[in-house]
Amino acid sequence: MMTIKKQTSYKPFLIFLCILFFLAIGGIALMLTPFYQVEASKTSFTMELGQKPSKNPSDYLIGESWSVPLSIVDTSKVDTSQVGSYKIKIYHGLQSFDCTVHIEDTTPPEIKTDIHSLTVLIGETLSLEKLSIRAHDYSKVTAFEISHATASLLDLDYTLEESYNLQTLFASGVDVCSDSYMFPYGGIYSIFLTATDEWDNQSFYEMKVTVEEAPHIRSFAHYYVALDTKEADYRQYIETWDFLDTEYNVDDIEIDTSMVNLEETGNYPITFSGTDDYGLTSSVTATVHVAEANEIQNLINNHMISVQNAAIIGALNPYDIGFYKEHNPTFIQEAMLPAIVHIENPALENYGSGFILQITEEYVTIATNHHVIMETLTPEVYFYDGSCYHAAIVAYDIVNDIAFLKIPISENKTIASITPDDVKKLRTVHINEEYWNNIENTDEFTICYNCFDTNGEHWASNIGTLVEKEALRDWNEYLNLNECIISPEPVAGSSGSAIFDGYGNLIAMIRGFTEYDAGYIETIAIPLSVLLDFYEETFEEKIQYQ
Repeated sequence: MMTIKKQTSYKPFLIFLCILFFLAIGGIALMLTPFYQVEASKTSFTMELGQKPSKNPSDYLIGESWSVPLSIVDTSKVDTSQVGSYKIKIYHGLQSFDCTVHIEDTTPPEIKTDIHSLTVLIGETLSLEKLSIRAHDYSKVTAFEISHATASLLDLDYTLEESYNLQTLFASGVDVCSDSYMFPYGGIYSIFLTATDEWDNQSFYEMKVTVEEAPHIRSFAHYYVALDTKEADYRQYIETWDFLDTEYNVDDIEIDTSMVNLEETGNYPITFSGTDDYGLTSSVTATVHVAEANEIQNLINNHMISVQNAAIIGALNPYDIGFYKEHNPTFIQEAMLPAIVHIENPALENYGSGFILQITEEYVTIATNHHVIMETLTPEVYFYDGSCYHAAIVAYDIVNDIAFLKIPISENKTIASITPDDVKKLRTVHINEEYWNNIENTDEFTICYNCFDTNGEHWASNIGTLVEKEALRDWNEYLNLNECIISPEPVAGSSGSAIFDGYGNLIAMIRGFTEYDAGYIETIAIPLSVLLDFYEETFEEKIQYQ
């Protein structure tokens, strides 16, 4: 049997190898031709942290448009999360190129928040977490600060220097939490936030934070009300305001008088409370002292009630400057200043003194000499603080040399009217007719007076004795005048001055002096009794405060 062997043919494989060889030779030859060659367009560049370098060969090479895209860009050695310099390798045929990328961080952190303004209640803690603040940066946030929080609302102007510098390094995009802060005052604050990364890039953000307080209520701690007063308007003695509601006023305050009995003497609690639109409530408790009017007046006269710190309703004279138990004329000269005035008469270029006789809800009544004002239309009255008002002459007695002036009390302050708030600092002289009547006509005891100028500065003062309580003297064409003789010689500007004893009781009003042939000078004053008689005749009422 014959065996037939099949012969293997290698011809196709050899042909394939030949083609590959000639293609390789051709490719190499092509790569060596000028038509395939490229050049580097840049050897280095700068890039911001977090960005990715391009893998497009056209960004690194120049050459024939058909050949450049055949390049390969290797960026595997570049760490985009770290600042530094890195090599990028570009391969093109038999060519290779190096390009250095410098990664820098010049971008400040991005501060993000879901809110742009916030309202918190006084006493509520505020943190960056509550503010929903986040700081995002491709490096690390090394500090996040709250600084220079300034409140501005109404009359507030607080600058808070507290600054929180977080020691923790915050990773990119992580919510920031810090120490909390509690605002001590209500108001609208500008919060300045500063974020700093590890390369000292900073960003800033301003946020408005409104801090709401409960309504503020200001009240006297004590109310003194005369027994059987029909109705006491406590509302007129309180003040209130709210930081956010500028229209909040005393009408919004609730007053609880359920425990107060004006028909029986005693001490009773009274409560003032207010609630704002945020539900914040505040309250103030005071005491209502119900007593006889004379008892309340006696407390005032003895300085056991401070009219600056208490409301007085129904007393005979809540403005009474009172008297002192210790004899001290030097002290009395200063203590009586709120009841003393200086008077100018520009029309006659004349000046003198006077004192406040009475204060009502409508007028301030002043006593002086007739010869100080001489029927001028608008004498100028200066109080001890230097304030000046034009007064109206309402009555005068030429014989006894007495004149009464009045200044209206009005909410609208003018040169001819004084406001209730300004009246609060004034006082009337202390008048005790019974005390006056019990003085013996021959008694000699210490008396004093004090005068000031238009600026409220000291003008003249004197201390002497009461020589004669009442005496019949002739004054020019007027005969048998009831006069008071005192020892201190008067000085220019002392006419109309109040004469006090060493305890603060009103004794008389300086009128002038009589000079006798022998050179002896006798200082004369108008007795309290004559002054009170003319007051009763003029106003058809008695003035008595004790």
